[in-house]
Amino acid sequence: MLPWAHAGIGYLLWSVLTRYRERRPPSDLEAWVLLFGTQFPDLVDKPLAWTFGILPSGRSLGHSLFTLSGLFVVGYVVSKRWGRTNLVVAFGVGSFSHTFADTYRILLEERYASLGYLLWPILRTPGEDMQRSIIDHFRGTSFGVSFSIQLLLALVVALVWFRDGAPGLPTHFLLSNEATDTERSEESDTTEEESQG
Repeated sequence: MLPWAHAGIGYLLWSVLTRYRERRPPSDLEAWVLLFGTQFPDLVDKPLAWTFGILPSGRSLGHSLFTLSGLFVVGYVVSKRWGRTNLVVAFGVGSFSHTFADTYRILLEERYASLGYLLWPILRTPGEDMQRSIIDHFRGTSFGVSFSIQLLLALVVALVWFRDGAPGLPTHFLLSNEATDTERSEESDTTEEESQG
């Protein structure tokens, strides 16, 4: 799955969760932490496997439920002291959604042995996805049905994100348009008053 699809799935889940539990859209900081979480498994595994050859596969340590669960528990305990558990939960939603989203193609193709990465290092991960580099990975992306679905998902998420107020985007980008509209409205009111006076 491509990075923007992982980001999209994570954002949809977090947006639904915050609106359901707290009746609010995601905050700016939550959006950034969530984005990092949705990319975290690949940021760990791809370079360490493909570039440096330290890990056995591009889906191993960072995609493992053991790693993600351990990080989540430690992060949650530490963040509880500062009352920022929402950020750890956002990271958890992002990283776990990434790991489980990677299973969809494996399940559709019934390659169940390839799911070993979920419980790495107890289960082995096949080395079939080894690449020379991250650039080779993107060069090998085919523009078929899967790519189209992921692109459509990105568009849907973009709409939800804008509806949520574009969390994570500096507010002056959004306010500049609103300020311009307000200025235009004030100018038209002034012009009307002058024409009446």
